[in-house]
Amino acid sequence: MGVRPFKPMSSASYSLDIVKAANPIANYALLVVGVAVVVAAVGAGGAVAGVLGV
Repeated sequence: MGVRPFKPMSSASYSLDIVKAANPIANYALLVVGVAVVVAAVGAGGAVAGVLGV
């Protein structure tokens, strides 16, 4: 599994394989955690930009 960024020229596949969950509930939990982290990062970036006046 993984992505093939150079598929027409190369069949090499790249994957991080950091966390695998065979359980669908765990997959959705990881998705929710990822979305929450992104929302928190965007919120923090907006707060910092507001403080800096950017």
